[in-house]
Amino acid sequence: MAPTNFVSAIRAYQTLPEDLRARIEGKEVILSAGQIRLRGDVSDVLLPEVERPPWTRKPVALPHPRTGEPILYVCEQNTREIVGMPDDESEELLDALFTHRVS
Repeated sequence: MAPTNFVSAIRAYQTLPEDLRARIEGKEVILSAGQIRLRGDVSDVLLPEVERPPWTRKPVALPHPRTGEPILYVCEQNTREIVGMPDDESEELLDALFTHRVS
């Protein structure tokens, strides 16, 4: 079970409020293997125990490889942090992105 609710990460980016879109401009995230966040009932989620999980750094608004359209490239399960932000600010911004509902 992955908790991310987006059906289209392109549509998720397109429907972000302007202020939220401005806050992620030029920002990057660290994505890591393993469970990062736990929300709600996670009794059926397998929680991997990885000693040194692999990670990657990607733009929050990742350009689609063919069309160039921005993709909201965050996932509750694997997004560790926003690069260069204090932990509390990173968490607050990620929470705002994860609670965004596509209209």
